[in-house]
Amino acid sequence: MGIHLAIRFILEICALVSLGYWGFHTDQGYMVKVLLGIGSPLLLAIIWGTFVSPKASIPVRGMKRLCLELIIFGIAT
Repeated sequence: MGIHLAIRFILEICALVSLGYWGFHTDQGYMVKVLLGIGSPLLLAIIWGTFVSPKASIPVRGMKRLCLELIIFGIAT
């Protein structure tokens, strides 16, 4: 079970990094790049921590959780 959680954690970090990379490499102005580069990973981390993480304050279970995870990782890809 421990390796499973470690792989999930690495995937979450990769999703955050990919969103930050995308944000900083958009063809917009400097302020938009900074806003997207910092804001989008932060928003994703807040959503993940609130609904999907093992210690979520509003835990989502079952198919709703699976759909939310697919949406989050789909956005990151």
